Amino acid sequence: MKIILVGGGKVGTALARQLSEEGHNVTVVDTNKARVEHIGQSYDVMSITGNGSSITTLSEAGIEDADVFIAVTGSDELNLLCCMFAKKAGHCHTIARVRNPSYSHELDFIKKQIGISAIINPEMAAAREISHLLRFPGASKIDTFAEGRVRLIKFTLTREQGLDGVAIHEIPTRLKSDILVCAVERDGGVIIPNGNFVLQTGDQVTFLATQDRAHEFFQRIHLAVRPARNAMIVGGGAIAYYLSQDLLENHVRVRIVERNQARCDELIQMLPEAQILCADGSNREFLLSEGLESTEAFVALTNIDEENVLLTLFAKKHSTGKLVTKVNRLEFDDILAGLDLGSIVYPKYMTCDYIVQYVRALQNEAGSNIKTLYRILDDRVEALEFTVHEESRATGVPLSQLHLKKNTLLCCITRGNEIRIPRGGDQIQVGDNVIVVTLGTACTTCGTSWKSERRHGMNYAIVLRLLSYILFCESALLLLPALTSLCFGEWAVMGAFLITAAGAALLGLLLHRVKTRSQIFYMREGFATTALCWILISVVGAVPFVLTGCIPNPIDALFETVSGSTTTGASILPGVEDLPKGILFWRSFTHWVGGMGVLVFLLSLLPLTGGSHVNLMKAESPGPQVDKLVPKSPVHGQDPVRHLFCPDGDGIRVPALRRDAGL
Repeated sequence: MKIILVGGGKVGTALARQLSEEGHNVTVVDTNKARVEHIGQSYDVMSITGNGSSITTLSEAGIEDADVFIAVTGSDELNLLCCMFAKKAGHCHTIARVRNPSYSHELDFIKKQIGISAIINPEMAAAREISHLLRFPGASKIDTFAEGRVRLIKFTLTREQGLDGVAIHEIPTRLKSDILVCAVERDGGVIIPNGNFVLQTGDQVTFLATQDRAHEFFQRIHLAVRPARNAMIVGGGAIAYYLSQDLLENHVRVRIVERNQARCDELIQMLPEAQILCADGSNREFLLSEGLESTEAFVALTNIDEENVLLTLFAKKHSTGKLVTKVNRLEFDDILAGLDLGSIVYPKYMTCDYIVQYVRALQNEAGSNIKTLYRILDDRVEALEFTVHEESRATGVPLSQLHLKKNTLLCCITRGNEIRIPRGGDQIQVGDNVIVVTLGTACTTCGTSWKSERRHGMNYAIVLRLLSYILFCESALLLLPALTSLCFGEWAVMGAFLITAAGAALLGLLLHRVKTRSQIFYMREGFATTALCWILISVVGAVPFVLTGCIPNPIDALFETVSGSTTTGASILPGVEDLPKGILFWRSFTHWVGGMGVLVFLLSLLPLTGGSHVNLMKAESPGPQVDKLVPKSPVHGQDPVRHLFCPDGDGIRVPALRRDAGL
């Protein structure tokens, strides 16, 4: 998709990186020249220095044919204005970041009047995330799939849980819990475990389960499952306001500590049921006197990251309640992860995630099978949910017979209202939603469907489709010697070339009618295409020699054409200079085509068929020279099935090649 992104701050930079990695055509607009140049040099995006609310700048960025317009500048009003102009100048979806709480009750009106597709409020999103964590205090991180019915939950394993030295395959029978351990962090590394993996105290365990199953599992390992009944919030900003609203609606006692008297007066008016304490939240004696030791949840939401970290560490020392820390800066997340600050919330990350998920939803409407994708555990693990649209070699087969790639785990199958933690005997069916967890970025989304695959047999359709394009090209090239004959008054020769061109075009049309329902292009298809292409070009090229009588014997005519296309220089013609000018032109032209190489034709035409040029190069190139031909194949254009299952020994599977056409 073509996406225009206005605002090159931390959120804009994170969006530019992630959207470009997922294969989108991203253009970043910002008034700061240095920032724009940095983003343009760091990521595969276009960058323009200018005002995002200027029609001239938007036109330069290509607003007329943009699919999505995103405004994430530091000004709410500018974001709304940019989206309004973008909507008027183009026909794209518009997304604006709006942070001011005063707009929170007017978002629907603004969207309707201005025509904005989505408005993202990072503070409200952060408050919603914190609220989920306080309702399930045993978890340090929660991600949702299957429209909220399936959860990916992270927690720290301690001795109290009694799972030290327990193999993962023993958990279902030992604890009678239908959960699946998806990833384990240990000693700074991440492991996608199998059933024989043994848990240890101190592991950061991420598992997948429905909400009810997760609740039962936490109860059996003695982790907190009861929602917090009271919460102490330090910092009275927008997140504190939204969070307090949600907690009060769920009958949670809320105390907010805020040092600014004017802000306290506002909070008293907006949150009459909450207890507002006007004091310095960093005062240790004050926090202890207000019941820090007995609070069930402590949330640090000041505007200073360092203060939030210190407050959480102090609360950890004096309280056993749930700890939540807000961090604005994204640069030191790996360091903070080692401080055991409870649950860390990054509003800027959330803004980026919400926007990317919205873009993926738009892709899904356009035919993509990707529904949800999370990068978790410091971007080292991907959790992907996608839909199986068509039959493939993975459908209708017991999972125990499928060969998954290393460090890849199939975690869940959603079939209608049924949610399954898969076992070896389960099968994937068309229409299922499948959740996969994998190490790294092997499942990066692409927006292509899970296409039908056949493990055995030649994919004749894609070979015939490619040959049809070759025939179209040769038919057009035959018009050049016909034009030469016309110039020299060689009417019979011109007729021979026109008849040959018409025959080639007709045969091309017949072959083109074959439907290509699969994009598989194994090595066998590569060899077949290369061989048939050489034969086809030679046979068609020999026809004018026979029709004009210059070489009456078809075998001799074929030899002459093959000699030209292979640039051997051999000829059976005794007096070349006496040939008609059109024939001379065609003979010289076949030498030129041979020198350029048939492979060049094939590589330039193959993207039209939806096949891969990788195996074609292997079929055409001699010996070790194949390693010198390296195609530019961005991973963001690939289908999830390509990463789920190991490539077969005789080829690879690829998506539609309009994204994979360059060398």
